[in-house]
Amino acid sequence: MRWSIDVNFSAIELYEKIASQCPDVDPKFINWIESVKKKISLGADAELLRYKSMTSQFSFRGQQWRSTTVYDDPEKIPINEPRFNLDPGAINDVRTQWNNLKRNDPPAMLAKYLSYHCVETQAIEGTVKFDKAGTTILVELGFLHQNPIHNSNILAGGEVTDRADAVSLLRDTYKTIERVYDFFKDDSYPLTPQIVCELHGLLMKSNRVLPALQARKRKTSHNADYPVPIHYTHIGRTRQGIKVNVTANTPSTAGIPGMIQFCPWDTVDKELSNFCERFNKLSQRKDADPFFVCAWTQHVFVTIHPFEDGNGRLSRILASIPLLRAGLPPLCIPQDLKNIYLNWLNLVREHRGTANDYKSLMEHLSMAVASSIAYLEDLGKNSTS
Repeated sequence: MRWSIDVNFSAIELYEKIASQCPDVDPKFINWIESVKKKISLGADAELLRYKSMTSQFSFRGQQWRSTTVYDDPEKIPINEPRFNLDPGAINDVRTQWNNLKRNDPPAMLAKYLSYHCVETQAIEGTVKFDKAGTTILVELGFLHQNPIHNSNILAGGEVTDRADAVSLLRDTYKTIERVYDFFKDDSYPLTPQIVCELHGLLMKSNRVLPALQARKRKTSHNADYPVPIHYTHIGRTRQGIKVNVTANTPSTAGIPGMIQFCPWDTVDKELSNFCERFNKLSQRKDADPFFVCAWTQHVFVTIHPFEDGNGRLSRILASIPLLRAGLPPLCIPQDLKNIYLNWLNLVREHRGTANDYKSLMEHLSMAVASSIAYLEDLGKNSTS
């Protein structure tokens, strides 16, 4: 299956595993594996060189790859300056708003907040979207131990069109952020690349194999197209292990489309390791604004884009850690704030090292959290009226 949908490195690994477990494997099979593996590697190396030479194509609005190791060292950022700090009173207002919301039943309200995070983070990525009524049902009733939408037609777009698949994605997201909530709300558990990969594997468990909304076309040996109706994602493995580069489109500016160039696959593991080391140090600084650490985490992790898919969803979960440690709720971006949120992320990438680096992104992340709390407040008022 993997070979037929162009997941070649993964397919070859399976062939190698089969060969290693067969006592009387045909030498011709071994030779075939080696020759194909070499061919795939040469192709990946050539693609890597091409990708690195394409910098000018991503330079519009400063979205070409620039190493986070070089450009985003938090020790070189004057985090005590006003431009890297929100008004402490504003942060305390969000904290008070959160504490008041969950005063009567903290576990139940936390469960609703996490459920809302799951629905909105999937919608932002375009994976699965629910209408307003569906979002209310999922937040109010939960979905961990039941499927409250199995008889409901409340899907409102996205790549996933099956209700059971949609709920599975939500459950994976919930379990991932729940694990982060349990293990990282204090600083005794350092973040490591291994933990990041484990979290990615948990988050993307149901994304590994999904029906494709629009089947891709693949050339056969007879040069004929045939549809590939399966979307396969490597989970828990960085792009360096599968030798894949990724890009993303940005909204058009003055009618000019843009693209983002993420980390070339051959340096992903180094960049991810540096990210974890710096994140741990930054998270322990008592003088760091939690929304600055949140914004820095979002920016650096997404700019590296260590995985084939799921980077945005995982970045929002990891960026929740400094908020949790500050007595705030996890980061939740309502989908109606998607465009402005992505715009400020791209602006941070564009203006790295300038005076207006993070402040606007920090303000919008804080606003998103406050908006999420307000949504649950309104939900509570409506349910009691």
